[in-house]
Amino acid sequence: MTDPRNIPSLGERVKASVAAEMIGCHMQTLRRWRKTGEGPQARRIGGRYYYDTSEVRAFVGEKNVNEEFAEDTATHLAQIAVSQAGAEAPEALRYLRTAAALVNNLCATAHAEAA
Repeated sequence: MTDPRNIPSLGERVKASVAAEMIGCHMQTLRRWRKTGEGPQARRIGGRYYYDTSEVRAFVGEKNVNEEFAEDTATHLAQIAVSQAGAEAPEALRYLRTAAALVNNLCATAHAEAA
């Protein structure tokens, strides 16, 4: 993945391949997002799609925040489960299952983007 400090300056447009590299996803993922209205907005110029670097940066920041939130939430739920394990085992198990589901979703998303 490209170091964010080495990408074009704000306001510049980049090809889809560069935008995909900036985001850390496959070109097919970027194409699917374009068709479904997800991800940064693409502009078609001369038969090719281009992305504004400021929009790509904003999308990458939002994506990272969401992943960090899911990971932090899963960790917090696991800590609650551990603290309640002695007194209320069924409640602790519920917290652990919720944490595991969040981690599984996070892993599935990362795996799908890597494919």
